[in-house]
Formats: sequence, C-alpha cells, structure tokens
Amino acid sequence: MTGWWPDVPTLSAVRPRGWFTELETPTEPTPDIGWWAIHSTTATDTGVGEDLAALLARAAGIDSGVGEDQAALQLLTEQLAADIGIGMDTGLLLPYLTTTDTGVGQDLLAGPVGIGRLPDLGIGQDLAALQLRAQVGTDLGIGQDLEQQLRARLPSRPTAGVGADTGTIGFTPQAAVLHTITTSGTIIHLQIPAWCRWIDGIGLGAGGGGAPGNQLGGSGAGADAGQYASRRWDRGVNRNNWRRVAIRAGNGGAQNGGNGQPTEIWIEDWNGQVDHLVAPGGAGKTHQVALPSDREGKAPGNHSFQGITATGGTGNSTPPGSGGRGGGGTFWPLNPGSGDAGARGQAWIRFSM
Repeated sequence: MTGWWPDVPTLSAVRPRGWFTELETPTEPTPDIGWWAIHSTTATDTGVGEDLAALLARAAGIDSGVGEDQAALQLLTEQLAADIGIGMDTGLLLPYLTTTDTGVGQDLLAGPVGIGRLPDLGIGQDLAALQLRAQVGTDLGIGQDLEQQLRARLPSRPTAGVGADTGTIGFTPQAAVLHTITTSGTIIHLQIPAWCRWIDGIGLGAGGGGAPGNQLGGSGAGADAGQYASRRWDRGVNRNNWRRVAIRAGNGGAQNGGNGQPTEIWIEDWNGQVDHLVAPGGAGKTHQVALPSDREGKAPGNHSFQGITATGGTGNSTPPGSGGRGGGGTFWPLNPGSGDAGARGQAWIRFSM
C-alpha cells in the first residue's frame, strides 16, 4: 500500500560493522557437541616447516616455527603474542594486543587497534603497519624494507636500517726484517709474513778452487770469486698467495780447480715455484801463473741493492764468495803445493711493507 501515514513505524537498529570501544555482552550459546576453544589456556607451536598455529580467546601464544608459518590470535582483549618464525610468516594480531615480531625473512606485521608499541625487528623484506593514532613505531629491518604509519598525530619514528657500507682495511705498520743465510749446500725456507708486500733478495755465489803448483817451479792460479745477483718481488697491494722463500747458498769450489756452486733463491706459492734467481759461482783454476800476484784468490767485493749492503769476502777463501789461492810451485823431487778451496756463498733476504 502506498501513501502518507501519521505514524512512522519503529525500525530495529542494526549495528554497523567496524571497531568499537565497548563490546556487547555475548549471549550464552546453546551447548552443542563438537570442538570449541577453552578460555585462559596457553598454547605453544614449535613445528618445523609449514605450520599453522591458532590461538583462541585469552591465550598467550608463541609460534617459533621454522619455514612458512602463520600465527593467528583471534579473540578478545589483553593478549600477548610473539612470532619468531624464520622464513615467510604472517602474524595477525587483533584488538588491544602488545606485539613483537622478530621474524627473519619476508614477514608481515599487522596491529590494527589499540596497540601501544609495535617494534618490528624483521630481517629481510618486511612490512610494519601501524594504523591508529598516537602510536609509536620503530623499524630496525635489514634489507628491503617498508615502514608505514597511518592516521594523524604520530610521534617521530626512527628508522635504523642497515644498508651498504664501505671501509678501508690495512696491516699494522711493521719494521722491515732482514735475514742473512750463511748455511751452504742445503735449502733453507723462510715463511713470508702476511703483512709483507716487498721481498728483496741478494745472492752471492761461492768462490772457485785455486790451481795447484807444479814441479817446474810454477805456482797455481788463484780462483775467481762468486758473482752477485739481486731482485725485488712485489706481492701487490692485496698480497698474493706466495707463501715462502727458499734459499740454497753454494758450496765453495774444491781444491785444485773445482768450480764454486751458485747461490739460488726461489719464490714459492702453494702450487710450487713462482720465480728463480741465480747468483753464479766462481770458476776454479788449473793453470800456472808467471806473476806471484796472480796466485791470490779473487775477492767478490760488496754489493748494494734497495738500501741493503751485502759485504763479500776479502779474497783467498775468506767467506763469503772469495776464490781459493793457488798452490806454490817446486822443483823435482819436491811436491808442489795444492790450490785452496773456494769460500761458500751467501744470501740476504728482506721482507718489508
């Protein structure tokens, strides 16, 4: 029927959907057979993998699942919930909750109503949403990170996210270290210090052996001294994987004309030899001389390299590196003199920054 009526019918009020400061007292439900939530319980879910933890009505809930997990706290007030799942997780917290989300990985924290403080310590891609007024939000996420606070009257909110950073490292300054190798005929190893960039090496070969005299009055010739060789090796700013230096100082030449052995230096890494330096030994002598001065064994002298002074022997078999003196001649039937052996070689190795 259509038309105007003096009395308007009274309509029953329909409460709109949404959030309210006061809750209606629910009507006691009719008991029924089945499963239902028990109030004032404590639930703990420590499953590993994909799991679901549902905590109902006035429960304190902890979900520490590892992997994809979901923690839902669904009813009533004064709830306390912690979600520390690792991986992709969702923490859904309804009214009047105090919430901490420390998930590692991609996570979502939603705290819609009446929440005092919502710290979000997620690591990885995370979303922290604070939706009502007068909230305090702190986001310390590391990685891809989004922090959102809605509504007015929000206080300041610090963001302490960690991103890319640069720095300079280096070795503590070290004084140069000089090693003098006097042992001959065997290989000596020196470990390269981690801080060392420059390796300076000097080698001096051994002296040769002098010639013998003869029974015709001729004196033997003095032998030659060993020779020097030097080199600098650079490990580079980043210090390569060279691990040690190997050194073998030469033995002196034998009496009556033996050649002096070389002094050798090797640079080695974990796979073997990197470089090799050779300082030749002095030549031995076997002939006779006319002048008495030619009977003297030769001296190598001194050698300077990169601020290092290598001091050689003074001749006549004095170490390091001197040639042996020639033997004296006689007349038959007397026996002539033998030539002297040469002096050993030597090496100098310095490690510096």
